[in-house]
Amino acid sequence: MGFDPDSFWRQTPRIFDLVVSGYVEARRHDHNHDVTVGYMTAMLGRMKKPPALASLLSTPKPEKGKRKNWRELLKVAEALTKR
Repeated sequence: MGFDPDSFWRQTPRIFDLVVSGYVEARRHDHNHDVTVGYMTAMLGRMKKPPALASLLSTPKPEKGKRKNWRELLKVAEALTKR
């Protein structure tokens, strides 16, 4: 699990349980990631017209709205600095 075997004897049962649970969850996440990559690779290879890469990526979308000028941003920065 990535820690020194001697540290086992210095841990409480609760801490050891948390370490084991975290390790198991990390391995489950890695497994699901690997399966998803394999699945997507196979499916994208079979498509006649694959989707655009941007539609597959998880990126934050920029906020739409009125742009603030530098004076308004300066006022916000000064207010945050005073806090």
